[in-house]
Amino acid sequence: MRNAGILYHPKLPRALALARQAATEIERLGGSCWINSAWEEQAAREKLKGTDLLITLGGDGTLLRASRIASCMLVPILSVNFGKLGFLAELQPSELIPALPFFLADDGWVEERIMLNLELPRETHAIDAFGTSTYRTVPVSNDVVVARGTLPRMICAQVSLDGTELTTYKCDGLIIATPTGSTAYSLSAGGPILHPKTESVAIVPVAPHLCFSAPLVVPSSVEIEVRVKSEYPCTVSVDGQIDFALASGEAIRVRKSEHPALYLRRQAKGYFYRTLVAKLKA
Repeated sequence: MRNAGILYHPKLPRALALARQAATEIERLGGSCWINSAWEEQAAREKLKGTDLLITLGGDGTLLRASRIASCMLVPILSVNFGKLGFLAELQPSELIPALPFFLADDGWVEERIMLNLELPRETHAIDAFGTSTYRTVPVSNDVVVARGTLPRMICAQVSLDGTELTTYKCDGLIIATPTGSTAYSLSAGGPILHPKTESVAIVPVAPHLCFSAPLVVPSSVEIEVRVKSEYPCTVSVDGQIDFALASGEAIRVRKSEHPALYLRRQAKGYFYRTLVAKLKA
């Protein structure tokens, strides 16, 4: 791995300082390196071609952004934690510079995690950290959340699996989570924890009322359709970072992406269990 890119959280001055230090060290070791804000999606995509390793400096949110940017080009990501939880991170900031020779020598191992694609009912605009963008299909690292809008009203979410109607959830929201996302919002809503290598997706209702309320785990090969019915505007959110409006009667479809997220590791392959206990006890 000789050609590296670094995505840093633009609101963390320490992250930018470390990015510059790491870029200097990578070049000293004979490699090349570019630096970009994690919030400038288009610019980062344009620089990815020919990149062997992508380093993220931020929290778990920065890693989720990087996963959506890099997955289609199968670039492995090394995550450095500047956040509070750092559930997905591999290194702490002080560990990055000493670890660079190890990773640039192509040591370590690559963990594959499934991602999803969200298909919207129509081309639509969203305003996020990247500015205003137009989407029809959106890559998903963590979860898709269909929820009520600004008014505190219940929604009805009719769910079909591979074209067969399952049930209509009456709830505040519905979470469709990858194994990566199973330890995030899904977990707080009572959903199951899925091992990172599990080829499954969790469907978890939020505050269900007088309806089928059990979380459901389905194979990742299943196409999930959610059609909303509500007298008030609803939202669909991707990874808690990109939000879209959804009108009553409209449906979204969620299916497994052909491109996985690739996370670069040096920990033992059983690291997940230790991290799970340590982070959830904190």
